[in-house]
Amino acid sequence: LLRPVDLTNARCVVELGPGNSGVTREILARLPPDTLGVDKVDAVVSSLPLSLLLNATVASILASVRLNFEQGGQFLQYQYSPPNYAELKPLFRKVRLSFTLRNVPSAFVYDCLK
Repeated sequence: LLRPVDLTNARCVVELGPGNSGVTREILARLPPDTLGVDKVDAVVSSLPLSLLLNATVASILASVRLNFEQGGQFLQYQYSPPNYAELKPLFRKVRLSFTLRNVPSAFVYDCLK
């Protein structure tokens, strides 16, 4: 999930999801020391089940993510079905969809740039 994003110079990374998973540990391992300032967000890593949420809730989450990004900010979303591509495309400059077999179960990964 984190392969597409370089966190070595990130000042602020937001994780949407459980917050105590292997993803969380890997984010913390990749951040520069003493990274706690919040102004604009460099990256958001999300494991929220967007396809199971109400459309209005998804729209609100995605709008908030985009609004709080630095220019060039990156949004990574993984999920088990690809129905949200159409919702992401108008919000981000670039949206790339990939598939990972290393996750169990296998998952789709959206890599979105502002």
